[in-house]
Amino acid sequence: MELGGKSPLVIFDDADIESAANGIIAGNFGASGQSCVAGSRVIVQKHIFKVKRLIKQKSENIIVGNPLDPKTNLGPLCTSKQIEIIENTINKSVSQGAEIIFGGKKLKRRNYFEPTLIYCLTEI
Repeated sequence: MELGGKSPLVIFDDADIESAANGIIAGNFGASGQSCVAGSRVIVQKHIFKVKRLIKQKSENIIVGNPLDPKTNLGPLCTSKQIEIIENTINKSVSQGAEIIFGGKKLKRRNYFEPTLIYCLTEI
């Protein structure tokens, strides 16, 4: 399996699932997902899909807002062009069979986007 690019996170069945879910949230949503090491895809070994439920639960608790507010977990994206790229990526993913588990929409505030989880079942 080729893992180069797109910062994959891989979870195997011997992982501490709670720690893995915490790492996924931090790795994917830290810095609003705008760092070169931000996770952009998670590959999970077949028999541990309960991690999907945990990640969704943790995502629902993410507070989107002003990055200067200490309660905020997720701030704005750097440009409105990035919003367009994200929307296009989500639309393409859904058209190819992916399912939006959580989020997926631009917020009313400028350059803010909901934390988003997309599920795509692919067996390797």
